[in-house]
Amino acid sequence: MTNRGSANRLLVIDDEPEACDFVKEIAERQGYMVVTTTHAQAFREAVQRFQPTVIYVDLHMPEVDGMDLLHFLAREKVEARILVFSGKDDRVLATARHIGRTQGVDVTGTFQKPIDPDTLDGTLQALSTPESRLTAADLAEATRSPATMASARSAAVSRDSGVRRAWSVPSRVSGSMGF
Repeated sequence: MTNRGSANRLLVIDDEPEACDFVKEIAERQGYMVVTTTHAQAFREAVQRFQPTVIYVDLHMPEVDGMDLLHFLAREKVEARILVFSGKDDRVLATARHIGRTQGVDVTGTFQKPIDPDTLDGTLQALSTPESRLTAADLAEATRSPATMASARSAAVSRDSGVRRAWSVPSRVSGSMGF
């Protein structure tokens, strides 16, 4: 399944409505279109209808196991970047990442719940469409001197219509994060 267009589309499945609202609020501030659900069937339908570019999956829900959803995403050949969240320990997250990747799913990040708002914000910024990201040229220019760094930062903020953008993404966030 290929993604349509270049808009940032986030699909969230979590059995906790408060978690869905929390993620939605942060993502919408960054210009993401967001669909949230607490039910597996609605999630499966939304994957087809909404064609998300990023998917937030809670691993432990009463109705469905998040691992089953990762298998579903693999069968559907979903190209979205997957963010896996769990209140369990890092070993569970590492297993989910491994299984997802061996199934051909792009498990981009794994996170321990509760998620820090700044971590989620930075992650979603890094996963936004290319036209809203800093380019390699911006980063090369920024590393030359403090003056050019300020200039590149200013250009990036202007290009993003005043939205604050992260300059880097942690290489490890509560488990792992790989781009």
